[in-house]
Amino acid sequence: MSSQTFGFSSFRLAAPRRRRLSLLRFTLGLIGVVVLCLLLVFGFFVGAAMLAIGFTAKRLLAKRRKPLAVDATAPHAASRGENDSVIEGEYRIVR
Repeated sequence: MSSQTFGFSSFRLAAPRRRRLSLLRFTLGLIGVVVLCLLLVFGFFVGAAMLAIGFTAKRLLAKRRKPLAVDATAPHAASRGENDSVIEGEYRIVR
């Protein structure tokens, strides 16, 4: 069996480069932060508008719907002698 050696000397680590155009890097970073803030504010207002539209639609649709339960305080319920604590119905026991 022959052993192979890896020549690390062929890879020379270059000295770190000097930063160039630091003003341009700073400017682009600042522009990125500004764009991020604008997207955050835009998203906040879009979310607030969606919530406002949802609550408004819910209130408008709630006014149109008929009540599912009969109000026990209504005059017609009181005249029949109905009680809120009594539930009438037909029940079936399932085994």
